[in-house]
Amino acid sequence: VPLLPELKLRGFTGVYLFGALERPLSGPDVDASPFAIADREAPATALGGPKSFKHLTSEIARLGMVPIVDAFDRVSRSAHRKYRGLVVDALNDRGVPAPHPGTDGRENQWNESVLLNYRKVEVWDLMVREIKNLAKDYGVRGVRLENAQSYPLIMEADVKELTRKDPDGQYHYPLTEIFHGQIVRLNEEAGYWTTGAAMDLHYPNPFLIKLVRELWNEYQDFLIIAECNFQREPQLLASGVITHSIRIPQILCSVAGKSLRRDGSVAPLPASKRSTAKTLSRVLKADRDLLPNDAIMIQCSCNHSSPFPAALYGRKSWMAVDLVNLLPGIPMLLFGEDAGIAYRMNMAQVKHHEEESVYHVNYDKLIPKSPPRQKTSPLSSPIDGVSGLSLEPSNRGTPSPLSGAGGGGGLRRPASLADVRQASGVRRSGSSLSLKRVESNSHLVQVRTMEQTKSLAIRNQSVHDLKELRMMNDKVRDEIGPSVGFDISQIKGHYNHRSMIREEMEVFRSGKLWILSVEPQLKDRIFVFARYTDREIAIVAMNLKDVQDGEAYQHACDVDLNLQSLSEVLPESHVKRFQVVHQITDGFTGEKRGDELFTLEEFVFRKYTLHIEPLTTVVLMPVPCPDDKTTKEIHYTQALGRLEVEAADVKDPRENSVLSSIAHGAATSLTDFAKALEATRAGFVKLGLDEGAIQWQLQLCLQRASALRYNVENEGFQPPRDYEPPGGERIISYLSHLTTAAKDPNLLHASRKLV
Repeated sequence: VPLLPELKLRGFTGVYLFGALERPLSGPDVDASPFAIADREAPATALGGPKSFKHLTSEIARLGMVPIVDAFDRVSRSAHRKYRGLVVDALNDRGVPAPHPGTDGRENQWNESVLLNYRKVEVWDLMVREIKNLAKDYGVRGVRLENAQSYPLIMEADVKELTRKDPDGQYHYPLTEIFHGQIVRLNEEAGYWTTGAAMDLHYPNPFLIKLVRELWNEYQDFLIIAECNFQREPQLLASGVITHSIRIPQILCSVAGKSLRRDGSVAPLPASKRSTAKTLSRVLKADRDLLPNDAIMIQCSCNHSSPFPAALYGRKSWMAVDLVNLLPGIPMLLFGEDAGIAYRMNMAQVKHHEEESVYHVNYDKLIPKSPPRQKTSPLSSPIDGVSGLSLEPSNRGTPSPLSGAGGGGGLRRPASLADVRQASGVRRSGSSLSLKRVESNSHLVQVRTMEQTKSLAIRNQSVHDLKELRMMNDKVRDEIGPSVGFDISQIKGHYNHRSMIREEMEVFRSGKLWILSVEPQLKDRIFVFARYTDREIAIVAMNLKDVQDGEAYQHACDVDLNLQSLSEVLPESHVKRFQVVHQITDGFTGEKRGDELFTLEEFVFRKYTLHIEPLTTVVLMPVPCPDDKTTKEIHYTQALGRLEVEAADVKDPRENSVLSSIAHGAATSLTDFAKALEATRAGFVKLGLDEGAIQWQLQLCLQRASALRYNVENEGFQPPRDYEPPGGERIISYLSHLTTAAKDPNLLHASRKLV
């Protein structure tokens, strides 16, 4: 409780109380881990019981923060009597039915717990009722669904056993047990997560839909956070929950040469299996097609089972802090992670030797390498699948899968998943809309014994334990390198600064994300993205490697930022300000980055060269300059100077405001074209160019302006959003007209020369 005011001052909005629920008070599981829950609606007696828990949640709420607790899909072997009759069974090694241990159906089995039978609606209703009681009795206003990527935990029914008959010819199991699949196959996932509707079309999860609707019906501001593994973020987000994913920590950990597993354990990775900055870019790019619009996710750098960032990332811990605070999502910190230590008591195992393991998540193999983009797809997000279905009778010779064989009225069940994909515009598996599916395999499930999970339980610590822990932390600190500027014990200042930046700058709290491309030779180390709102744009460039990754990464590198793709997604408010002069500033310090001025259009379309040191994050922000004559004259002179040097290399007229004014003027009217051409000619005269040089520059200007239309139609250039690119015929026509009708004699002479 004394620490809560500090959390509030640092900007925290919620406090997640892991392990706060009741555990067995007697029997063999009395010292079990926080994952072995005896009663999912009662506070832990060992931590003070109901009175202390209510005092804690009340204090959290008084400070304006949200108290959040666990919600588990499984219960302890020694759980409360109310769970009796709701547990599902499986055949043990002797062929005898026994309670199915808690599981995620794919990787982990927890022998200290048992699985409930989610084929029974009573189990669904019980979980909802228990969460509501926590809200009513203790003021809890949020839960974190442990193992949510597998809800509801339905295992494949053991049909052979369920249909076994006794010697008298009657079924051994009553019909109710057969109907509810009381005997299941061990760790063989079934139900929602094995359907095409879930895995291919990303239909919402019915269990989660029931949960959120019933809770929000009584508590409109109730937070429902869902732990997510196995790359199932789209389905969880489509179901209305806030997804807590560890994708970013897993990828960054892989870049650092380690594997962060689903259970929180860590092991070194062979160099051939490591991810790069490109992996991060590809995963977040795929989100544009995979995730619903404006999805809310929680970002973290570690979880309650793993070590702290120092042990996961080493020197890259500072980069992890930047990713958590600068990417979209809600930052979530594990208590104590900003203290600059690596190891703690009550965490999963850390190995120190490389190993080949099926439990390493290789995102490079999950994401399609070159997904085709279909701009004409009728879907705006995966959860809008139904809106893309045509309910009208099909004009094809074959019957419509939506209208039925006879084409009669009413929406019928689709004939096949392929027909639904075709009708809805959803791309096939292997496109950017589909992660590669990894089938469940019960042989890969790891059995977590009670002795293993005890390491996560609260227990007394000996002097020897504390001394050994301190030595391990000191070793990691020395390996990171305080003598070369990487003192992990001082990282709290970095946490505080990045948190302050996020709190002060709206663009990092609510801005949309756009991943930007970099040169091929730098894709393994440089990660670049943009965040933007209606008022601000921030370009973030990160160098994720240094000399510890190899001699090739020990020096800084120059990165040519290619921002052109950003033009297709910027809000209209920015497009209207394309001709406004901006100063490029450092997003962290607010200081100017050089004296050059650019229009917003120039900043987006020309390449901006950035010098980035190893393990460094740079934030660029274009800030509008005063709208006065002096600023405009300075900028125009600079633009002319850049054009004089770069004219032969310019491919898009929007890279330079002088060229852009000619192209825009030609697209608008003869008068605007004449004004732009004369301003350009007069500007070159002021720069001291002779007539021959001026003619050459003007010829290049007209060529670049007329080439925009061709490049848009044939070379894939982004089309202007505020005008139609002029063709060469129009420019020549205008120029010919000016040879006889130009008011200014200098423009008249120049036009004749150009013609």
